[in-house]
Amino acid sequence: MRRATGGLDDEKQKHGVWKRYHANGQLWDEGRFSHSKKVGTWKVFDEAGVLQKSQDFG
Repeated sequence: MRRATGGLDDEKQKHGVWKRYHANGQLWDEGRFSHSKKVGTWKVFDEAGVLQKSQDFG
């Protein structure tokens, strides 16, 4: 993993949209957090940017 983007609240809990990237800059995964728990649909991509998995976290 190269980097991640997303937000933290005052208690350092993850909130909102988060994205992580492969070392080559391609998107690795993306989804939403609420109180540091995954919510909604998360998508995982390979290093070529091809969708590999989509999972619903409610």
